[in-house]
Amino acid sequence: MMEDVERPENAGFLPLAWKIGAVGLFIFIAGCFFVDPLSWGIGVLLGAVCTMVRYIMMERSLKRTLQMETGSQAAKSALTGYLLRELLFVVLFLLAVLVPWVHPLAVVLAVIGSMAANRWQKWEDKRRGKADRN
Repeated sequence: MMEDVERPENAGFLPLAWKIGAVGLFIFIAGCFFVDPLSWGIGVLLGAVCTMVRYIMMERSLKRTLQMETGSQAAKSALTGYLLRELLFVVLFLLAVLVPWVHPLAVVLAVIGSMAANRWQKWEDKRRGKADRN
């Protein structure tokens, strides 16, 4: 029987961050064949980093909400965290559209790619969970 070993706080996020980076690198390499590599790279980097920041904000908001005692405070905290995360994405997309040296399609594809990386991580976690049970 295995003992409970305390995991570092960011142990669940690091594999996801590596997957987001790998998907972002793939999107960057594929896009460099068709558009300016500098604006494309800035867009992919901006989208991937913003998505990682969003995941960190989501995790911290969830922890803070679960530690609250009253339901109304927890609901307000969860709503505030949600609105801040969505505001971050609105600012990101406005920045991508208004700044000429950021490619908007790269930002959108990086965000979608980050969602694909999240699915990839969930699939891996599920596969490992089934392997641990056998």
